[in-house]
Amino acid sequence: QIALTIVPTYDSADAVTCAAATLNGKDFNSLFETTPASDDTIKAVSAHPGCNAWYSTVATAFAGMDACEFLGRNVQEYGKLSLTEFLVANNKEIQSFDPSKTLSPVPTDTPTSLAPTNATEATTVPKPTPTPPVTTKASSAAGPTSAGAIVLAFSIAAAGLLHM
Repeated sequence: QIALTIVPTYDSADAVTCAAATLNGKDFNSLFETTPASDDTIKAVSAHPGCNAWYSTVATAFAGMDACEFLGRNVQEYGKLSLTEFLVANNKEIQSFDPSKTLSPVPTDTPTSLAPTNATEATTVPKPTPTPPVTTKASSAAGPTSAGAIVLAFSIAAAGLLHM
């Protein structure tokens, strides 16, 4: 929901104007990818009317979304932040994202210990029954890093799709 709503705004007139005036030739979506924005960039972006117009549109969208966690807080709270506060929160998420970090494996009911070498009878462990996929609303259980990783992935994927 977040990426589908926000990523298309990266090509809006306000975002393009903002990027041209403040990002030294970089695309607007570069603010939200893998490198934190410098303090000078945050100041320049926050002072530019086009950037603030873009964020006003985004903040309104955030405020109207269903409650879910985004960058460590309820997405609706972003409707109350200034552009500077939003960019600082985004920087913190970028800095905490570790692409080499994998999710913990899902525990199974299969025993992990080996049978003693003097065992005389074999045992059969039943295979788990596959569970059909379930569609659920996002929850805060994933944590901010997971949310950020998802937004980052959507941003990168959408940027590729939008430029095709």
